[in-house]
Amino acid sequence: MSDEEQAKVWLELYKSARARFQEIESIGWKFNYSIWGFLAGIAYLVKSVHLPSVSLWVLIAIGSVPILIHLLVLVKVFGQNKKWRDRCIKFERHVEELLGAEQGKPEPPLRNDPYWIILEVLITVMIVVSVAVLYLKQIIA
Repeated sequence: MSDEEQAKVWLELYKSARARFQEIESIGWKFNYSIWGFLAGIAYLVKSVHLPSVSLWVLIAIGSVPILIHLLVLVKVFGQNKKWRDRCIKFERHVEELLGAEQGKPEPPLRNDPYWIILEVLITVMIVVSVAVLYLKQIIA
């Protein structure tokens, strides 16, 4: 098998791994939107329906559930993306070795930054705190 044919095989593997990376990334964002939409629905429920009073500890326990679920899912998504990004880099290096650095660059590099997890979970925490404040305002009023 010639170098060019081998490079085509590695390039196809790269494209497949890149597509998988982007698919998992898309799943992560869909989950973000889902959890934030769910919390918005809870906020609407709290605002429109009179709910019974619960202790502060129960409120904290209930509020921490979506935060923990969101964190766990994002860590799992990040781990899967890291695996596929590493495969992309490996396949890209094989293409570069076979075709040279200039010809071997298939596409822009993939980004997999763990700081996004912190930002996305902080958004979830802010929404949960906002829902708790709405609930507490309703109970106090």
